[in-house]
Amino acid sequence: MKRTTFRDVRLPIMHGSEEVDLRAYSYGKTTAIPHLELFVIEPFGTALKEKAFNDAVKAVGLDENGLLKASYSTEQLLDGKKFLVNASRTTRVSYDAVLSKTRSLLENIVSDNRRGIRQDDVLKGERDVYVLLNYLMSEMNSYVQANSTPFNKKDLSSIDPETGKKAVLVSDIDSVRVYLDASRYAQATDHNAQEFHRAKSLKSRIAAFMAEYEKSLMKYAPSFDELKQMEQGYAIDYELDDSSAVRYLFFTKQAPKYGDMFSGLTGKETEKITQKTGDLDVLNELGLENYEFMRGANGIIVATAVRHGEGETSITRTAKDKRDERIYNVMQKSDRIYAGAESIIKNMDMLYDLHTSWMNTQLKIDLFPSPPEYLR
Repeated sequence: MKRTTFRDVRLPIMHGSEEVDLRAYSYGKTTAIPHLELFVIEPFGTALKEKAFNDAVKAVGLDENGLLKASYSTEQLLDGKKFLVNASRTTRVSYDAVLSKTRSLLENIVSDNRRGIRQDDVLKGERDVYVLLNYLMSEMNSYVQANSTPFNKKDLSSIDPETGKKAVLVSDIDSVRVYLDASRYAQATDHNAQEFHRAKSLKSRIAAFMAEYEKSLMKYAPSFDELKQMEQGYAIDYELDDSSAVRYLFFTKQAPKYGDMFSGLTGKETEKITQKTGDLDVLNELGLENYEFMRGANGIIVATAVRHGEGETSITRTAKDKRDERIYNVMQKSDRIYAGAESIIKNMDMLYDLHTSWMNTQLKIDLFPSPPEYLR
């Protein structure tokens, strides 16, 4: 072994030999891209972001939680490119947890009612166990607050000053010398800006090679319908000539959009009820009234049939050739609107199905190095 202070990162290319291409893929995944990110891309980007954030603090200040009071942007011209940083406060919400807690609340309401436990804001009807919507939506809002993480966001982009568009990556770059000292690239200089852009360009080309190699292996994957039935995925193991080993794992999984599910339940963007208004907001505002709002083929229709003081409300949304209908049990006492807990749970399941899709076939490749000769 010998010590080194730099490493030349090079672009792999497809050779048509699966073993050679496999090793090139592993090189891109475990060596090339990590070196570009760790020693060039991240240090330079972090330096620009931190400077912009410090400028933002001076310009707009922080609140008591350390969050920016307003958004702030800076730009800097380096190596003929405009580096733009947008700093702002934002919030990440775990809607998965919010919906889980909402379901648990509704299930407990139903369970307690069946056991004869009386609860405030809950009524027993013939069709359902009814929960006061103002109470339910207040609880859901508290779940959102408890599962929200506010933070300061810093976004960096490089712009071509002449076109005003994203700077074009270098299309013919095939190598970058990376010095193994992250502080070397942590200053905003023209030279470092050039190396940052070259590193991002090479990273993009290496990622394209890796995607091409993964695509070449899809011939080994089972059909998509078969793969959906395999909870652990489909694995193929090989041993290479030098006793190293590789595993190809093909898999897919469902990708729920929990934020869209939550918006389907509650949320109102405009004063007027539209197709984007959440179901619970529609019910709470209309009670047992009918309603229709259409713009061409797009809109929302709310129709309620009442029997023995209990309503069955159909909320139908239309958009082009799509039609989405959900039905809720509803009860109104004076100006207090109640919705059936069991019907809400049922419609939460419908929203899950509506906003969940299967990912395309995924591939995970693990290359295990060969052991020393004496261990073979």
